Amino acid sequence: MPDPQPGIHLAVSRTRLGQLNDQEYNAKLTNAVRSIIAQQDSEFNSKDLKVFVLSEQSLLPLIVAKILNKKGKVICFELNEQFRHVLNGVSKENDLKDALEIRKDIENYCDITAEVIKEDIDVIFAEPSFGISLLPWHNLFYW
Repeated sequence: MPDPQPGIHLAVSRTRLGQLNDQEYNAKLTNAVRSIIAQQDSEFNSKDLKVFVLSEQSLLPLIVAKILNKKGKVICFELNEQFRHVLNGVSKENDLKDALEIRKDIENYCDITAEVIKEDIDVIFAEPSFGISLLPWHNLFYW
């Protein structure tokens, strides 16, 4: 982990911090991503995959970049500056900086369009988590 920044606990709710540190949840997420990437690898004949991750304050972009193992590119948007710093630090420490593009050039997640992404995307991953969620069932609005 990068050097802790003051206020990171203010940027992420307690529920979300607990979820980010839940080993069982992260293992299930990693297994799901690994199986989808393996399926896509066989379909695209080992072509470099372009993956878009739509999640807020999530470790999912790091998980996908690590599983791709430099055989693709991950694009994600993170509007929270403190969490973006964490993602950048972790990706640098784990040599994922080239595989992970963390962007902030939008005002709202509703502004994400094909013109903003400017890439042909092969796979989209999403995690039902939002910064405005205070209680676990608030994320059900995702569905």
